[in-house]
Order: sequence, then C-alpha cells, then structure tokens
Amino acid sequence: MARGPGSRVIESNRTVNDSPIPPIPWQITGNHWISLPCIHPVDGAIHAVGTLHRGARAAVEFAGGEQFASGQEPALARPVLAIDGVTVDWSSTSLAWERAYGWLPTFTATLGPLVVRATVFAPYGKDADTAGAVYAFAFENRAQQDVRLSVGLEGTLGYRQLRVRTARPFPDAHSVRRGSTDAVILEGGAVPGLVALAIGADGDATIDVSESGSYAMRRDVRVPPAGVAEAAFFLAVGPEGDGAEATAGVMRRRGWRYLLAATRDALRALEQSTGNEAIDAIINRNLLFAYFYGVGRALDDAHFYLVRTRVPWHSRGVSLREWEALMWTIPAVQLADAPLARELLLRVCELHGYSPGVGVRYLDGTLFEPGFSLEGAGAYAIAIDRYIRESGDEQIVEEPVIADTLYGSHEDISARRHETIPLFSTEITPAGRPAAFPYTLHGNAVAAQAMDVFRRTLDEETARAIEDPEAVRAALQRHFAGERDGKSILMSAVNLTGEAVADDDPGASVVWLPLYETLDRRDSAYRRTVRTIDLEPRVPRPADRPPPGSRRQGRDAVAAPRPPAQRVGRGTCGRGWPCHRERRRCLAGWVARVHALVRGPRPRRRPVSRAAVETLYTLAYGRRPTVVASAPGRVNLIGEHLDYNGGAVLPIAIAQRTWVAMGRSHGDASRAVSRERGEVGTWAHGTAKASGDWWDYVAGALESAASLGAARADRNVAVVSDIPMGAGLSSSAALEVATVLAALALDELPVSAARDDRAATPSRSMLDVARAAHRAEHDFVGVSCGIMDQYASALCQAGHSLHLQCDTGVFRHVPLDRGVLIVDTGAHRALRTSAYNTRRAECDAALAILRSRDPGVASLAHVTHAQLAEASLPAPLDRRARHVVSESARVVEFVRLCEGEQDHLRMGGLLNASHRSLRDDYECSSPELDWVVEHSVARLGIDGARLTGAGWGGCAIVVGDPDALAAFAPELEESFALSWDRAPRTWLTTPQDGARVEE
Repeated sequence: MARGPGSRVIESNRTVNDSPIPPIPWQITGNHWISLPCIHPVDGAIHAVGTLHRGARAAVEFAGGEQFASGQEPALARPVLAIDGVTVDWSSTSLAWERAYGWLPTFTATLGPLVVRATVFAPYGKDADTAGAVYAFAFENRAQQDVRLSVGLEGTLGYRQLRVRTARPFPDAHSVRRGSTDAVILEGGAVPGLVALAIGADGDATIDVSESGSYAMRRDVRVPPAGVAEAAFFLAVGPEGDGAEATAGVMRRRGWRYLLAATRDALRALEQSTGNEAIDAIINRNLLFAYFYGVGRALDDAHFYLVRTRVPWHSRGVSLREWEALMWTIPAVQLADAPLARELLLRVCELHGYSPGVGVRYLDGTLFEPGFSLEGAGAYAIAIDRYIRESGDEQIVEEPVIADTLYGSHEDISARRHETIPLFSTEITPAGRPAAFPYTLHGNAVAAQAMDVFRRTLDEETARAIEDPEAVRAALQRHFAGERDGKSILMSAVNLTGEAVADDDPGASVVWLPLYETLDRRDSAYRRTVRTIDLEPRVPRPADRPPPGSRRQGRDAVAAPRPPAQRVGRGTCGRGWPCHRERRRCLAGWVARVHALVRGPRPRRRPVSRAAVETLYTLAYGRRPTVVASAPGRVNLIGEHLDYNGGAVLPIAIAQRTWVAMGRSHGDASRAVSRERGEVGTWAHGTAKASGDWWDYVAGALESAASLGAARADRNVAVVSDIPMGAGLSSSAALEVATVLAALALDELPVSAARDDRAATPSRSMLDVARAAHRAEHDFVGVSCGIMDQYASALCQAGHSLHLQCDTGVFRHVPLDRGVLIVDTGAHRALRTSAYNTRRAECDAALAILRSRDPGVASLAHVTHAQLAEASLPAPLDRRARHVVSESARVVEFVRLCEGEQDHLRMGGLLNASHRSLRDDYECSSPELDWVVEHSVARLGIDGARLTGAGWGGCAIVVGDPDALAAFAPELEESFALSWDRAPRTWLTTPQDGARVEE
C-alpha cells in the first residue's frame, strides 16, 4: 500500500554503535561469582578478575594495569614454569587452545619430552559453586629420566576499578601481602574495602611479595620417567582479605580434581541438543555466555542479579534493560536450568517490576536512565507466559510479586494508547535510542502479544477492559504499510500524521514479527522488508590495533592474530561469541575442538523427550517420524547372580529411558542414527548380519519384530537416550524393546498387556515384545544374556518391582514404595569378564557335584541349605553355592515383606546381607562398592545398600525414603570424591512404568 499524499518517508540508516572489540582474542570463562574475561592466548596469563557488588551497584575488577583489555599491561596472574632450572618463554611456545563444554579454556604445549596441559575454570555445580577459580596444570614426562619443575603464578596488582558503564579507579593504594595460610592477598588499602582476591596453591609453595605490588608463588614438582604430575593454584574472592583466604582454603580442602569433575558434570547438565553438532556448538556456547555473563551473584549478599554483560569493555556495562534480560537472558537460562529461570523471573519482578519499562536500571533496581519503552513493559508478560508454557509451572502467577508486575505493566502500556487508534506510544527502542516517532512497529507488536497474555492471566473484570490484541495487529498492518521503489514494505516507526521511518532498528527488528503472531512469515511485505535489513553489526576497529603480521615483542606488545589454521580461542572474538568476520571458519573450528583433559568420548547429558527424538529424526531424514516408542533402563534390587543359576530376581524400571522414532525407509536400506553415537548405521533388511556396531541392536530387534508379524521392510530409525552406557543399567535392552515396540506400532499391530490365546487372532503382548527383544540380543547380536533385562524394560509397572523366575519366565508385580539411589563408582573393571566367567564355571561345577548326589536338583538356586551342608563342597565352590542358596532365600523373604508388612528395616537388612554375601562368598565386590555401602547404612530414612549388577566395580544401590535419599546424595558424592579422587555419577529413581508407544 502506498502512503497517502503529503506523507514523508525518512531513511534512518542506523547502525550498531558499539565499543571496539579488544585487539586480543581473549579466552573467557567464569561462574556466577567470578568472571575471568581476559585470559591471554599467547601465554595463558589472567589479566583481569571481576565480581559483582550489590552495595556499590557495580562490578569490581582487579587487573595489572588500566589498559588491561588491550593486553598492554602486566598480568594479574601469569603462569610461570622452569624445567630443570630453565625458565620457559611462553611467547616462543605454541599453545594449542581448546574449550571443554564450550566454557573451560585449556591449552596444551609440548616442551621437548614434557607435555604441559593447563586448564582455567571457575568451579560450578553442586558443592562446587565457589567464589573463585582454579589454574590446574598436568605434566606428562615422555623421557626416561626424572624432570624437575618449578611451576607457579606471578603477577602485579596495578589497577582496581569500579564499573557500571564507565570505569572509575579506586583512589586508595593497592595492597599485596602474605596471608596467614600460605596465600597471597590482593586488596585495597582502605578499610573497609569492597573486594579482596586471595591466591593459594594445592601444596607447599614458595611465596615472594614485593612492596611494588608484585608477587610470585611457586611449587616444586618432580615428574617421574614416563609418568605424570599435577599442580594447581586457587584464586578466590571475598568482601575482605580474611574471607577471600578462607574461600581459597575451602577450595584447597575440596581439591581441584573434585571441583573440576563437579564443574564438568554441571556444565554437561546444562547442554542442549538439536541432534546437529554444529548447531549444538552455537547454542551451547552462547547459552553459557548468557548463563554466566548475563547473570551474576553479588559478593556482598550472594543474591542473583541480571545484568547486560559482565565483560569489562562493553559500553553498556552491568546496567539492566528489561527487554534484554526478559526476552534473551532468562529464556537462555530456562533452556538449561528452569529452577534458576524461575528464581530470576521473581528477582527481576521484585527489583524492577515496580515500574515496568521506565528505563535502564542499576542491577539493584535503582533507576539509571529514564525513558519509557513499550518493549520493556511488555516483556514481563511475554517472558512469564513463555516460562509457563515451557515449564508447566502455572502457579508462578500466584506469586504476589508476579501478579503485581503483570497488573502494573498492563496499566503502564494502557496509559500510552492513542486517543482513537489502538496503537501505543514509546520513547525508547530496545537498542536504547530515542524512537524516531512515537509509534513503533516492533513495540506495538510486543504490546499486542502482551495483551494476549494479560487477557489470560489477569482477573476476569480487568481482562474485559484490555485492548483487543487483534485490533492492535490490524492497526499495525494499516498504519505501518508503506512503499519503497514502488513495492510495499513495512515502516519501523510512524507518527500517525504521515511521516515514517523506513529502515529497521536492529535492536527492535521487524524480523521478529511472526514470533509475536503479528504477521505470517509468508506475507510479501514482511519478506520484502526483511530482505532489505542489514543485520551485520558495524563495530569500529580500534585505531591502535597492530597491522597484520606484527609479532609480540615483550610483555607490553600486542600479539598479532595467528594464521587461520592455527586460530586460537575456537575462532571467537574477544567477547567470547563467534567472530562474525570469519563465521564459516569459526563454526567449523567449534565442531572440531575437544577438551584435552577429557579422555574418550565426550560425556553428554541432554534432556530426553519425545520432542528430542522427533527433532533428531526430522533432521536426519527430512520428515517427521510415524511412530515413537520408549523403554526404560533397569536396576536389580536383590537376587544377584541368580539369573544363570535358575533363581529369581527383583528388578525395577528406572526413570532413565531410551526413545526410538521410526518411519518407513524410502530407499533400499534401513538406517539408524543415534544422538549418543557418532556413526550412522545402514543395512538391508533380510541380509543384515551382526557387524559389531551399535546398530546391531536395532537391526536384530527389527528382525525379531518380523516374527511377531511386523513387515519385513526397511525402516528409518532415530535413537535418543539418557540411560548411561557402561553403568550396568541395561541401555541395550531398552533400545531393543523400544525398537520392537515401534516396529509393531508402525505396522499398526496392537500390543496388549497380556496375551489372549483364545481370540480368533491371538493378540501380541508385552511379554512377546520382551521375548523378541531377548532373541535380538541373544541370537542376532550374539550376547549370551539372561532374560531379566528385556523383561524388566518391557514389563515393569510404576510403584512395583518385577518378581521374575529366570528359569521359567514366570513373573508377577510386587508393590514397592521406596526410592533407589543408583551410584556409579566408576571403578575400573578390567577383570570383570574373566572373573564373571570363572564364577559361572564354579557354579556349574558345584551344581554337577550336587547332581551327582541327587539327580533331581533342577538348578543351584533350588538347592536347600540342608543339601548344601551335606554335600561338603570344596573351596571355593562352597562359598559360591552358599551365596546362590542364601540369595534365593533373601529374594523370597524380600518379596514377602513387600507384599505384607512393609518392614523397611528388615528389607534393608536383607539388602545389606546380600552385599556381604557378594563381597565375602561370591567375591565380586570392589573397595569403592564396599565404601558406598558402608557410608550409606545406619542413616535415618535409608533402609540398606548393596552392589548391583555383576560387580567388580560399577554400580551400587541405596534404598530408602526418596526424600532422605535426595538429601543424602550430595553428601555421598562429596565424600566419595574426597576419598577416591573422582566424582561418582548418581541417579535417584522410584519404580517406573515399562515400555510404551508414545501417543
């Protein structure tokens, strides 16, 4: 639509005016307490440390000098290394940088026969959320003689600043002193101060402190021939020196290895997945940047605060604009951490919701820069609605602070309505600039969606008076229509008297209109407008940046960028996000890089749901799946090593599941893709043979499904699972059961809970599915397994265990109202296979002797104590048989208690006795498993504990009240890590339902 006579279109041609990117491609990391935005890629030196201070309404930052962001000042903490007395010059050494989980910078350097690996991380996670950071070193000696090292940190406290937007140096003198516990304290001379920084080591260290504000801390380390050695240094912040030093002491006591393991686990828990590695890298890197640099905890009150950014060179600083916090930061946090997102929503409403949209705020809610923004006022409703839709937490609107904010934002938006036209005025755009005209396209699109939310959340009487959002959207299309070069486009701002701004403001982009349900993406004016938008940020290049090719000459020189093939920092710019100038190269580097300290496949924990497996299937095959089925893993409560001895077991289905999406293949082969595995499997139906790859379980299950009537045809399969592999929780059985069930559902073959052989066409039951899945593993894959895993995955019921007779396949469901904590000790199990085979042979030998005395003995599990005593078996056969016979009796008694008096104390005693028998008679325990059991029994709310699975490492279970187990798990994890130098993996579950087709 052309604009009317007298109308005037203004071409605004606005660009993004931002601070220059620093000349150094800094490595960046941190947690909510502490930011480390300036880790130099040339020598690994830390040039700045920052934290938030609520009382000062600002960030407080320590550095070696005022121009620290340029890399031209002394380092705050620089790693130093001397090998056999010769100091290493890092600037002449090539450091290969990698980032674990996109957030833990690590470098590797080869110095002759010595390989140095160092990682910088800020502890994060359960019992590891500490106001500090760790610089950890690992040395590998590839020579045949000792190497003696001196490793440490040295630096200078030359600058401290207070920063909201602009930096203001502290007027008092700097103080560098030795603490009372072999730590160096960096702080200001004034009392009281705001922040102090303590630096300590994980062992005996030599400390030198000078009056000029410099310090040096070194440890002597011996690396044996073909051996390894480690050392670590702690940086801790506190409101004053004693507190900082105490925090460093806590980190030293907990140990850097435990802190690193906990941090890795916590970061892994935050990871998101679309099924595409390149996209995952982009999402997770930017998610973590928002999670830790858009949110911080103030050192003086420990509360969370939302800020624009914690990087020290950003011109917008640690102020807050509601639109950015509510529409970008909180949704990013919600992807990974819904409880924290809820806390932040309440926090932002508490601090800033008293006057929605009135301007930029300090982090504590004080008004910093007035100026009403429609987007700021409307963002509260949209963010709360998004949180409710994605979390299902509808009760959040009952929180008084949430309700007050929604009513307040509705009133403030309504007060801006035009007298006759259903449009609303604004002063400021989300980019922080004055609006060219009062009525903006983006602002009114946001207001319309906010009206939708107000109508659903406010009381009925108020809702009746709320502006119709469809009327606002209709007014948008009518009053913001314009022309450019004779073709219709959308104006970004109008004054309703004929004047308009045509060019889009990137901070309030027309691109997002379909998100607010204002326009369809196929609308021709919308598409034409979007094509004309220049979304490339224009950031001025710093005048002092050295020309390409310059080299670093001494500490004060600026390092030249490396050639593209060796580009450090994963191709990131100084802010820690992808470099837009070399985007293609950067993304390729992101996918390729792996953390140097992580051995083997990278562990990943991603949210598992039907949506996740459908997304993976769609990305892999270009269409949505036809059916989705899921099956759980299992853990055995009692009855260990009875399956192959003809006895009974008592497994439950756990909360972790495997999801299988399936559709018909339109090619000449079946294909399988897994989110947890790298390889894509391909095979032709009818000619498939076991290949030794993971998809053998899928191919075998499809072959077995054909015996139940499924079509002999090729299928496309996608698999997503959160059952940990290698922990003995039957991830393979869950995959087989879910695949069989999905194949039957694809051919519309119903599966009932129980088989009805009297029907004209005998029905298929879940028991048939379990048997088919067992055939897949036993006959196709070639694993000589019992029936427990597949039966448990297919047949279990919520709130029940499965009492299964392994010799006959007879089963029944036994009620169980207890929780189960599964603890994977991570113990090495190199002897497991040979020892397992030895135990089976010993049991067969014992049975042969017993049968020679009484041919009627059916199996070892059916032998009585009297028969065993009369046989006088030789050692160690007597102990093996004693375990089997006593364990069979314990299963009978456990089932009787479950179905009768529910005596949890006696049930726990049976579990403990089972572990003692496995430890002493069957000799299949390990020190780690014994430790877990010993540290779990005799605690309030815990019944008992024992190893589960084959043993010789692996998992233990702790059974008891679910709430007591949830409270006990963190204590167990920390104690185990301190005792065994590694963190265990734990999962808390209650008995779950077995396999199902997802409707």
